[in-house]
Amino acid sequence: MKMKLLRKNIRSYLYDKPILQIDYIEAHLHRMVFSCNESFNSFKDRIQPTIIQAKTDIFPDYNIQAMKVFLSAGYSISIYSNPNAGFKPQTMISLVITNNNPAKQRLILEDLNSKLELSVSSFEFAFDIYPRHEPAKVFDTLKRSAFYKYAKKLSIEEYEYEAGRNRTFYLGEEWKCYERGNDKDKKESQDGKEGWDRKSIKYIRLEFTAERSFITSYLKIQTLSQLLSDLHILRIHKKLPVFCIAKTKSRNLPKPWEEYSSFFNVYKQKYDIVGRTIIQEKKNNPRFEGFTAELIREMALYDEKFHSEIIPR
Repeated sequence: MKMKLLRKNIRSYLYDKPILQIDYIEAHLHRMVFSCNESFNSFKDRIQPTIIQAKTDIFPDYNIQAMKVFLSAGYSISIYSNPNAGFKPQTMISLVITNNNPAKQRLILEDLNSKLELSVSSFEFAFDIYPRHEPAKVFDTLKRSAFYKYAKKLSIEEYEYEAGRNRTFYLGEEWKCYERGNDKDKKESQDGKEGWDRKSIKYIRLEFTAERSFITSYLKIQTLSQLLSDLHILRIHKKLPVFCIAKTKSRNLPKPWEEYSSFFNVYKQKYDIVGRTIIQEKKNNPRFEGFTAELIREMALYDEKFHSEIIPR
C-alpha cells in the first residue's frame, strides 16, 4: 500500500517537475492599441511615417495605413487612419514594444505621448518564462494545471499551426500561453500564420490582454497620459490564473498522478457536470506556489522600474 502511494506521488511530482526548473521570468508590456481623434494628415509631420499605403485586412474600416514607424529604438508602430465607416475614431495606433526594460518602455510611451493625445484601447502584459531545460515540458505542465475562474468558458483551447510548430492555449479571452522563440526566427507557415519551428523555441510566454472596459473600470485609466502616471501592473495580480489539482476525494476530476493534458479538457470530455463542481473539487497545487509568487514579484518589480526617476542610458 505504501509502495503504491509512493509511486503515485512520484508520478505526480514528475508531471509538476518542469515548473520547479525555471531559470527566470521577465515581465513587460508587449503590444498596446490607442485611439486618436486627429486625422493622419494633421499629425504625420510629427510622426514621420516610413511607409504609407492603402488599407489592409488588419483594420479594414480605415483607408490609410502607415507601417512600421520607428520613433526611437525599441519599438515599432502601425497607424490606421481616415475611417470609411461611421462611429470610428479618426485614427487607431498599434504599438509593439520590443525593448523589455520597464524604464525604457516608459521613455518610449512618453515620446509618443508628447506627439499625440491618445486614449488607451488595450494592452498586453507578458511574462516570459525561461526554463532551464525543455520549454515544451513547461508548456505542458502549465496547460495541465491552469485554471482561470474568470473564463467565460470552462475550457482550454489548444492550437498548433502545423506539425512541428509552436503551440498556444487560451484561458478564456484574457489569457493565453504560447511557445516562443526569438523574433528573428519567426517564420510563416503554409496557412499564412507566423510562428516558430520546434527547434527555435526558447521560452514560454504567458500573456494577459487588458481590454478597454477593464482598463477604464478596474484600472481607472482613460488616456496614455493617465497610464504614465497611474499604471500599476500589480493591481491585476487577482486576475492571475491559478494552478490546480483535484482534491483527493474528488470523483469527477483526474487525480494528480493520472495522465491528462489539461484540467478543463479532461473535465469537459469525461464529465457532464456544471462548472461549480470543478470549483468545489479542485485545490491549489502547492508545487506552483513559488511560480505564482515569482509572477507577482515580477509585477511589483516592473511597477518599481516603470515609475523610477532614473533614466536608463
